[in-house]
Amino acid sequence: MTFAFAVFYDLCHEILSPAERAEFIAYADECFAIWLAMRSEVGRVSIGNHGSRCSMGIAALALAVHGEHP
Repeated sequence: MTFAFAVFYDLCHEILSPAERAEFIAYADECFAIWLAMRSEVGRVSIGNHGSRCSMGIAALALAVHGEHP
């Protein structure tokens, strides 16, 4: 899901209003906080590629909003 949000933000960045961007970035921050809280669990299920799959979406989201904080 976070990968889809990253693609959306990247593709729609130019047409989003500043308020919409701020709302999206706040949501991304919440996603990052959740991921950090679950980090040890995500790493533990890396058998069968589940851990890396979970990390790819959050990494894409981080790249999409990089440099967007005021």
